[in-house]
Amino acid sequence: SSGLGLNCAKALADTNGYFVVMACRDVEKAKKVAKKIGMPEGSYTVMKLELGNLQSVRDFVANLKAFKSARPLNHLICKAAVYKPKEP
Repeated sequence: SSGLGLNCAKALADTNGYFVVMACRDVEKAKKVAKKIGMPEGSYTVMKLELGNLQSVRDFVANLKAFKSARPLNHLICKAAVYKPKEP
């Protein structure tokens, strides 16, 4: 929902050839940002995914499986930031 991932999603959504699934921790933030930068309505959807939570990953996979029956998955772009705290 920011930086390189957001700009990549927008570029793909703007091509009219792609429907973008944005996998984000904060769904509401991602929806607001997508609208703010002018991603075309109907060219994307936002799904919850918290990579640090295995249940969230399972839920995302289940939702994506259900979703892709209507729209096949043709390409996958993985862009996730890595946070390394200084203290454990």
